[in-house]
Amino acid sequence: MRRILLIAVFFGFLAAKGQDTLNFAAIDQKTYDLYLKADWKGVLRYAKPAFKKDIDYFYLRMRAGIAYYSLGKFMKAIPHFKKALSFNADDALAMEYLYYSYLFSGRTADALAMTNELPQSLKEKLGLVKKKFITGTYAEAGPIITDAADEIDGIDLNSEPDIHGEVETPESGLYVHAGLFLRFSPKVSSYQGFGNVGQDVMQYFYNRPLATPGLPTPPTVEINETYKLKQNEYYGSVSWRAANGLTISPFLHAASATYKKFVGLSPGKRGPINNYAEFRRNCLYAGIGFRKFAGPLSFNGNAMMIKNPDGRSLQVGLGFTWYPLNNTKMYLSPFWSTTSANAEDPNIIDVSAGIQVFKRVWVDGGYTFGALQNYAENNAFLIYNSSDRIINKIRAGMLFITGKFEFSLRWQFTVHEDNYLTVLVPGDGQVEVPFKYNNQNIIGGIKWKF
Repeated sequence: MRRILLIAVFFGFLAAKGQDTLNFAAIDQKTYDLYLKADWKGVLRYAKPAFKKDIDYFYLRMRAGIAYYSLGKFMKAIPHFKKALSFNADDALAMEYLYYSYLFSGRTADALAMTNELPQSLKEKLGLVKKKFITGTYAEAGPIITDAADEIDGIDLNSEPDIHGEVETPESGLYVHAGLFLRFSPKVSSYQGFGNVGQDVMQYFYNRPLATPGLPTPPTVEINETYKLKQNEYYGSVSWRAANGLTISPFLHAASATYKKFVGLSPGKRGPINNYAEFRRNCLYAGIGFRKFAGPLSFNGNAMMIKNPDGRSLQVGLGFTWYPLNNTKMYLSPFWSTTSANAEDPNIIDVSAGIQVFKRVWVDGGYTFGALQNYAENNAFLIYNSSDRIINKIRAGMLFITGKFEFSLRWQFTVHEDNYLTVLVPGDGQVEVPFKYNNQNIIGGIKWKF
């Protein structure tokens, strides 16, 4: 009986082995036929269950990767080409497909990190033979539009019972920025840029001295003039591809604003003298960020130290981007930040989304709410260092890509809060009254890849 049982087990093993071989042969033939017909969904219909049965080899991985690639699901294609290269590390076709899958997934750092591994013939085909130190340039500029003057137009600071009033409001301005993309090695790149913000600021000052018995009453002083604010900026970042799908990026943004304005009166032989003083407001944002790709998701975060005339603060942020189509044609990206600069309201939430609407055109939009004063975003490329409080922000943009050029147009709407100062009754002290105004920025940009 025992001998019969052993014989049955032996022949059962042979039958199972034969069945596995049949499945392997059937799947190989079927996926090959579907591959030749460019029936990509059909290839995947057979390949996916085959992988679950541990039927896994170079050509099946290549067919699955090419199927996802042809369907535009580049992020799903990546692991199959990587697995194919684990079977045959020298296959040039698998390398080429993986290179482009990285590029079309927004993983440029991973694509360029492959450079040293590619055969010379493939480097020549991809145009990677000549190493470039300067790989591109970027410039953007646009006006700053505000309605602050309209918001205070109805405020009366120069009639009884007012004896003193002060207010400063921004007017029109212009923002410009230009920089270079640099590459030190296949895994290390950098961006270095300089910018300038120029803006007019309206300053109003009113002082009506009260009469003192037995003494002549000093004249009423009213100053209504505009001063120029100029801010020079430097931004630098380094991007290091630390591991597959992982990029580490230290960054630094320094800004210095200068202006000269009226600061008060001093007695003179022929009456009060207007005094002016020059001011400089320096700000520094320094930190480190990361980005990690995992399938249709990328996780990103940063931590930075902020130093300005208001003091020192720390900002930390964490978020993710979801690509539901497994490519860059559509995305949703929430991001949370917290800052020690605003103890009462430290949390800031930003939500953005984008979609490709035509072959070469993308549109995007976003909303940010929270106390944005002394806040920075996009690894401190954009900083909000105004002394006024920023309550929320709405933005929209469009990107057009053609060849080596990328043209962008962005619109941003921010709600600000400032104060005007008034004194009504002597001895009661000054009163700061808040008021809100809106800013709009329209920024056009161009990126040129060499």
